[in-house]
Amino acid sequence: MFPIGEIDDFKIYLPRDEDIELGEKLVARAESSNNKYLATVPASPSSIPITGSFIYAHPPDYRGNPMLNAGIAEWKRMFQRFVESGIDTVVFQAALWQELNECYYNSKVFTEYKTWDVIEPMLQAAKHYGLNVFLGGYGSIIGWREQLSATDLKLEIKRHLTCYQELLEFQDQFDGFYFPCETAYIGHRLLEKEKQLNHLHRTIFTELKNIAPDHLILISPGTKYFPDTQDEFKEAWSTMLDNVPLDIIAPQDSIGTCGNALATQSRTYQNWKDVTTKTGTRLWGNIELFQRTSFKKTDNFVTAAPNRVQAQLSNASPFVEKIICWEAMYFTIP
Repeated sequence: MFPIGEIDDFKIYLPRDEDIELGEKLVARAESSNNKYLATVPASPSSIPITGSFIYAHPPDYRGNPMLNAGIAEWKRMFQRFVESGIDTVVFQAALWQELNECYYNSKVFTEYKTWDVIEPMLQAAKHYGLNVFLGGYGSIIGWREQLSATDLKLEIKRHLTCYQELLEFQDQFDGFYFPCETAYIGHRLLEKEKQLNHLHRTIFTELKNIAPDHLILISPGTKYFPDTQDEFKEAWSTMLDNVPLDIIAPQDSIGTCGNALATQSRTYQNWKDVTTKTGTRLWGNIELFQRTSFKKTDNFVTAAPNRVQAQLSNASPFVEKIICWEAMYFTIP
């Protein structure tokens, strides 16, 4: 379980004590590696542009650009900037966060959560500009746990489906579902967890396809690079997605979070390409526009240098059909 902090009137996830020391080392190592890469490898200018962005009520782990009290006018101003920069797709990260005890629509079920009306004005503004919208549902950190009980899994599935059922009130105003619970291959197999996540994905996504067959389903898992584990990476994800009715994988490149580096980014996208080929899914790229400066502060993300982002785009472009980003609401698109 991650500790919880507070900014203004909303909550955020904080790093665990055991993550901070390792995280600080990752930040220093990633900066050194990426600077060396940028000094020696020229970026290709003919890359695919960014045409999508994640959006949110507020970021789950930093201040960002909170939209908790934004109305239609504020969302329209944001989306006008998006459209002018070539963005045609937005992914609303989560309709609620379980551990933060927050909900961003007027739920009839999750009434114990602190509630803001964020989704409805966002959807109206997105419709005004003709944006394609993927709507995230029940957010939790279950994908980051190493062990899941049968009881946890059953309750998690029920909560996801309950949230998505409520969001179907807006069914005609969005184009696809986003599954907010992230996970990642962590350098070794956790076969029991992989099977449990397969059951989670398969059960929820099958039901979504039954009730809204025309809506696409999108996930955006993390990418952590570990040398000499490429086959295990692909086997793990093939297990998690076996017989899962998923449409699009938009893996985080994890350059900003320091789980990956520019020097290994192309290799990891080839791995993801192999996974999507095997599972019959489409591959998008999710480019991180930020640089993490620390694990010790709540405001610990800054906009990445333009040449670093261009290198990320160049590395991703040969493998993906579309590039979205985390995130254009707060980090300026170079």
